[in-house]
Amino acid sequence: MNNIGDNSAPQAREKLKSIIASIVHSEREKQASATDISELYVSAKEDGFNVAALRLAVKRSMETPTKREDRKAIEDFADQYLSATGMLD
Repeated sequence: MNNIGDNSAPQAREKLKSIIASIVHSEREKQASATDISELYVSAKEDGFNVAALRLAVKRSMETPTKREDRKAIEDFADQYLSATGMLD
């Protein structure tokens, strides 16, 4: 079995190195963004906002109209099921 790169052209090796470097860079940016987002939620909590509600508001604000309609339909079905079982107040 050949190891990757044993018989590869130099261009292929360089392309692979470039891809790996780009992925590593993107992963680091993702980690930094996650840290920034966490800090924003901490700040919001310190300002007295309900973080769970804020997270839900952010999630819903990113929904497409179709996804929003689908979610609402599923929630309606869930309410119907709970109502039918007597579990919905």
